[in-house]
Amino acid sequence: MCILTMKNIAEFLKKKDLYLGIVRYILAGEMIGYGLLKIIGMQAVFVFPFSGWQHPLEAATGSQLTWAFIGYSSWFRVLLGLFEFLPAVLLLFRRTTLLGAILLLPMTLGVFLINQALDLWPYTKWLTTGLLLLNCFIFLFEWQRIKELAGIIIAHTGRMKWWVPEIILNILVVSIITWRIDYHSFYDKNEKNVLIGDWANHHPNEWNLINEKINDSTLPHHLMRSYYQPQSIYSEINDFTDNGKGYIKYSLDEKEHLLSFGFIRTEANLSNYYTLHGKFKYEVLGDTILQMEKVKDDTTLDKHTWTFKRRIINQNRFR
Repeated sequence: MCILTMKNIAEFLKKKDLYLGIVRYILAGEMIGYGLLKIIGMQAVFVFPFSGWQHPLEAATGSQLTWAFIGYSSWFRVLLGLFEFLPAVLLLFRRTTLLGAILLLPMTLGVFLINQALDLWPYTKWLTTGLLLLNCFIFLFEWQRIKELAGIIIAHTGRMKWWVPEIILNILVVSIITWRIDYHSFYDKNEKNVLIGDWANHHPNEWNLINEKINDSTLPHHLMRSYYQPQSIYSEINDFTDNGKGYIKYSLDEKEHLLSFGFIRTEANLSNYYTLHGKFKYEVLGDTILQMEKVKDDTTLDKHTWTFKRRIINQNRFR
């Protein structure tokens, strides 16, 4: 049984430099290696398996999303490599160990959180946990210097003056910022209607065209996927465009079963890319089938109808 005594502490302090040297060289060796791999383009490159490029975001794994994001920009990947490489080099020198550990902490903490949040490989989860702990061990060894540094950073101004107005002013500033964020939020995730689906829990609806008719004639099948989202925003994927082209506004009258498409929120000429525009009578059958018939006007004399089938996005994903 190990008992912590003053003698034990003294023995540890005698060997502090040895233990610190072991920790910093292990951490530096790992981070220099990973930094160089990113700099020369051998890590964070989404090429294996290359078929992963063809997966929709909905079907992509955490590792595929991570590599696609980090590897999208070559200069950004190199920059991440430098942020790992340069602080790790500082760990090799005793005089710059603490500086290197401070600069390296955002990287080791960030990589650890990414591995956990995106559920990456078990090996990398353990590895990044170990690297973060090594980084923290250096702070433990350098605790006295950190306390001195904190005293310099946090200014001692003597007697606190005007602290009540300062607190009131800060509360006011934070409140205004919070109000602006809420006021300018892009959508209300709790908004629901028969077309949107469970947007708040990441299970919106995708409506796939299965039949299109003019009068009694069935038109050749073509690609068309419709998406309705909060704030009355509509977008679609068809044979001519995709969601990246922009979106239009829709309005829904659930009482009259009337659906209207209109005001474009992006470039005016994008209206040519959208199949649906104008006013439609709609009906949802059995919670899975959407039938739409365009309301006739002076320019449309034919009966034009669409039939869509619902697919719940991320239906098998629960987090």
